[in-house]
Amino acid sequence: MMKAKWIIYKIAVIVMVLGWVQAWGQEYKSLAGTHHIVISSPINQISVGETITMNAISNKKYTDFVWSSEYPGIASVVNGKVIGLDKGKVLITAKAKGDSFEAAYLLTITGPEDHESLPLTTEELYYNNPQFNRGEKYTNKGILLFPADVNEVPNWPSIAAKSGLNTIGIHPGGGHLEGIMEGTINWLKSDYGQLFLKNCRRYGIEVEYEIHAIKELLPREMFNKYPTMFRMDKNGLRQQEDNFCIHSKQALELLAKNVVAFAKIATPTTGRYYFWIDDGRHMCHPDIGDIYSDSDQALMMENYLLRELRKFDPRATIAHLTYANTSTPPKKIKPDNGVFLEFVPITRSYDMSYRNQSGDRSTQDNSGWVYLKQNLEIFPANTAQILEYWTDVSLFSNWKRPFKELPWKKINKVLEDDVTFYREFGIPNFTSFGNGHDENYLKNYGFKHIEEYSKALQD
Repeated sequence: MMKAKWIIYKIAVIVMVLGWVQAWGQEYKSLAGTHHIVISSPINQISVGETITMNAISNKKYTDFVWSSEYPGIASVVNGKVIGLDKGKVLITAKAKGDSFEAAYLLTITGPEDHESLPLTTEELYYNNPQFNRGEKYTNKGILLFPADVNEVPNWPSIAAKSGLNTIGIHPGGGHLEGIMEGTINWLKSDYGQLFLKNCRRYGIEVEYEIHAIKELLPREMFNKYPTMFRMDKNGLRQQEDNFCIHSKQALELLAKNVVAFAKIATPTTGRYYFWIDDGRHMCHPDIGDIYSDSDQALMMENYLLRELRKFDPRATIAHLTYANTSTPPKKIKPDNGVFLEFVPITRSYDMSYRNQSGDRSTQDNSGWVYLKQNLEIFPANTAQILEYWTDVSLFSNWKRPFKELPWKKINKVLEDDVTFYREFGIPNFTSFGNGHDENYLKNYGFKHIEEYSKALQD
């Protein structure tokens, strides 16, 4: 009898609620398979004033969870009670008290006028990223895009999530371009940039920024007044263009100041930073006795920048780019804890699997994996990342518009073995240039290959 009265009471409360949404109770699993969670609400509706209940069975027998919402503008859930909602999608998290386990669920919620046309189902998305699943170790399964790509295809975060990718890196273009740092900041502040970030939060996509940055972080117009801040060529002459003098404390301090200022606006959600040296350009070669290689100088810079970044972002790690003139491993400088290897095989062939390419013709050529092996003697494999060109529309179009269709059949033949080969070194993180996946490419060729690329990256 008491049970019947309770049910009638709950129904009456729900009927009185002015704003309410449809949502099925759903069953979710953590990626590790250790938690089995069922969320439920009265007659499968989330209503203002309702307390969400949840049953949980886990290998650690957690039963006490705290519910909250990442998006108060869409729905506010405080201590399990819904205090506000609107149409759209709501991200709700469950956290076990006294433990680091945290899960996130994306529920589709709709207004009463949609009941006739929409099925009573919930679109759910289990996020595989550190922001929402702090109990799961993050490994990158990503793609790099131009800002213009996501401007023209604003649902890129949704495409990435549904394909199984978890990270989008913003790469504004090659190092020959001017104004890319300022342009990136302006884009992030624009409606396009804000929409991109909002959609990435909604779909659980991590955001990073990978940029050839140095020539803009050390303003070139300072050359006449402070020439010693700028690099010296092999003839002993100071050069205004490209990179800087690693032996100039003043240059390092200014560089770090500008890096932190940029990072405070373009903050990667992963805590992983990429401030690459200028694209394939030489570093400093002063005649002061011991000569540091370009790789050594890049690492000296990265060690310094990491220390400064951690004053602002304690999570910070930073990439050491192994590419072109930094393909060979550093010999005199050791990486600080938090500097991770990013290997970029710019001159490799896609006519055969990478394991069959061991060339080392010059320090400007990492067509083969010999430099990868050598660098892994210096840098830890368990934090290393491969930045490939499997999906780089711009490269396969020789960086000329209009972009051509990727030779995907050829690439796909080597893709799976490439990933397997890299993993044999113990490398867990993968991303690929994907620049040129814009509205025109989507219209003419489609994005089906993105799903195949993502599938190859799955563990």
